[in-house]
Formats: sequence, structure tokens, C-alpha cells
Amino acid sequence: MKKFFLTLSLFCYSASMVLAQSVISIQPQPASINNDTKEDISADAVIHNLTNNIIHMKWERQVIEITPGCETAVCDPNTCYARFVDTKPFDMDPNAEGELLVHFYRNGSPCAGIVHVVVTNLDDANDVTTGVYMYNQSSGTDDLTIANVKLFPNPVTEYFSLENAENVGSIRVYSLDSKEIIRFEPDGSNVYSVQNIPAGNYVIALSDKKGLLFQALEFSKK
Repeated sequence: MKKFFLTLSLFCYSASMVLAQSVISIQPQPASINNDTKEDISADAVIHNLTNNIIHMKWERQVIEITPGCETAVCDPNTCYARFVDTKPFDMDPNAEGELLVHFYRNGSPCAGIVHVVVTNLDDANDVTTGVYMYNQSSGTDDLTIANVKLFPNPVTEYFSLENAENVGSIRVYSLDSKEIIRFEPDGSNVYSVQNIPAGNYVIALSDKKGLLFQALEFSKK
């Protein structure tokens, strides 16, 4: 009997984990474009309806960080929108996939930015999927640091660590409404405390030792 209840409990736990998974996927994450000097460049990702049903959803653009003069715009699977549009609803057919892009407009000057796109399943408000889009600043002459820093663990409870962070010059943690929550100067341990920030989702902006933004990372705080 004990074995039966243990098996049942494990089954229920597994089922709850499956139910908790989003039915929407955005890949790759983060989506980034590096060292490109075009006036209009896009960071590209694909959104996928993982179900056999039509999903009604909406996207919301949240600019985490951007250099002066740089602008952004979102293209969902149906339409490319003007730069001032921050949110739009859209539908996806069963098992369909399509582009979910963020355009960065340099407007004649070097540009760097991080944009967070939140996609909400309108049929289930608890089902929220996020995408991080980044354009690395380029003057056309500077060599950018390679974006290969890893963050662990994720989710974070009290501390996070960075791997491959030898060239990191500054670490800024942003809430999803674009507020800078905390800033770190790199140290030899590469271990950073977030004990005093509330639970939720955050974006980390990494700049190199020349002050150039080169990578964005997303993490959850328990």
C-alpha cells in the first residue's frame, strides 16, 4: 500500500510538472546580433505553438536598456509593427511556428540595447513565455567581447555565479520593467549575492572592460 501511494505521489508530481510547462516556445534565447553596422538590423527568434490547438496570445515589448538615439520595433508572425507599438495580440495555428523578431535602428550612431518580449497565452494567463533580444554595440572598429558567459544556478536562491567572465567589466541586474535593481563590480570569486531582491524574473546586462554591452542573460529568483 505504501508503495502504491509513493507511486501515485510521483505520478501526480510528474503530471504537475508537465502541466506547468508552457505551450509556447521562443528559441534561441537569448537572441542576439553582434558587431553589425547596418542602420536596421534584427535579432531573430522563432516562436512555436507546441499544441494541437489554436492559441490566442499577445506580446509586450519592454526595453531594458538602450543607447541614446537607438530605437526598436517588434515583428510577430503576422506583422511588423511601428517603433511606437509596445503590445499586440496575435493567434497561432496548431503546431505552427513563425518569426518573432526585434529590429534595432541605429539612426546613424553606434547602438546597443536589450529588449525583453513577454508573450502571454490569453487562454491561460498563467502561461507566460519570455524572450531576450540584444544588439551588441558596434562603432565599426571595436572588437566585441565574445558572448559566452554562463550563469548558474538558475533559478537563483541567494547567489549566482558567472563562468567565462574574465572580460566582464560591469554587471547590471534589471527588473522586467526596466529598473536597474543592483549593480556589481566583478571580483575574482565571480559569485554575487541577490539575497535582498524580491522573487521574480530579471535580466542581467554584461558590459566589457571598455564599457561596451556584449551579452544579456535572464534568471529567476526564488
